Amino acid sequence: MSPDHRRFVLCAGLTVAVAAGWLSAVAALARTGVAFELLLLALPLVAWLGGGLRFADRRLHALVLIQTGFLLACVAGELALAHGTPAVHQVARWGVLVYFVVQGVGFVAYQVKRRHPIGVLQTLLGTAMLVGWWAGPGGLGALSPDGAYWALGAEMPWQVQVTYIAWALNPLLVQSAELPRMGQALVQLASIGVALASGAFLHVRILTACHAMTVDLMFGYGRRASDGAVARALTLPPPWRAFVEGPLATWLPRLTLATLAAMAGQVLLFGF
Repeated sequence: MSPDHRRFVLCAGLTVAVAAGWLSAVAALARTGVAFELLLLALPLVAWLGGGLRFADRRLHALVLIQTGFLLACVAGELALAHGTPAVHQVARWGVLVYFVVQGVGFVAYQVKRRHPIGVLQTLLGTAMLVGWWAGPGGLGALSPDGAYWALGAEMPWQVQVTYIAWALNPLLVQSAELPRMGQALVQLASIGVALASGAFLHVRILTACHAMTVDLMFGYGRRASDGAVARALTLPPPWRAFVEGPLATWLPRLTLATLAAMAGQVLLFGF
C-alpha cells in the first residue's frame, strides 16, 4: 500500500471514529429532553440568518429544511407524550408522512432531471416501503424502554432499515457532487452506524444527519472545492477513485434495486 493510500485509510478511519463519537453524543443529549433538540433545530436557522450556510450544492439546503420539519414533528410528538394531547399526536404522525412523501418527490425529481431511471425506481420503492410502514396499525409516537423516541410507535422494522441503508449508499457513493472528497460520505456513514446502534433508527438517523449536514454547510469539511487540509486528506487516491467512479457507480445502483425489490417482496409475503 502506497503512502497516499495509507494516509487516506488512516484519515478516513479517524474521521469515522470522531464523527461516531460526536453524533453519539448528539443522540444521547437529545434523549435528555426536547430543549436540546430545539437547540439543535435552531442551529440551521441561526447559521442561515448569519450567512453561514454556504454549501455549493443547493439540494442540501432543501434537504436540511425537510429534515428539520421531520424533527419538529418528532418534538411535537414528544410534547404530546409529556402532556397527553392526542390531537398533537396525530399532527406529529401526519408530519412523518409529509416528510416521507416530500423527500421522495424531491429525489425523484432530481433523478428524472439526471435521466437516472434506476434511481427513480429505487426512490419509489423506498418511499413505498416507508409509507407502508407508516400506514400500519398504531403509528403514534412512543418512547422506548431506554428513553429513545419512536416516531411511529415502535422501532423501524428491519426490512425498512435494510431498504433505507441500501438506498442511502447511492446518494453518498454514486450521486454525490462532492466525490472524490469523502468527508461528507464518511460522516453520513457514521450517522447510519450510530442510528443502527441507537434502538430508534429513524429519529436518530435524521437527527444526526441533519446536524452533520448543517455543520458541513457552515464549515465545508466535505466540500469538493475546498483546499482545507481535512478535505485534501479525505480525497480518494486515483486507483480507488477509478473504482468508485467506474465499477461501483455501475453496479451499486443495480444491487440496490435488487435489494429493495427483495425487501418489498418479503414484506408483501410475510408483512413487517
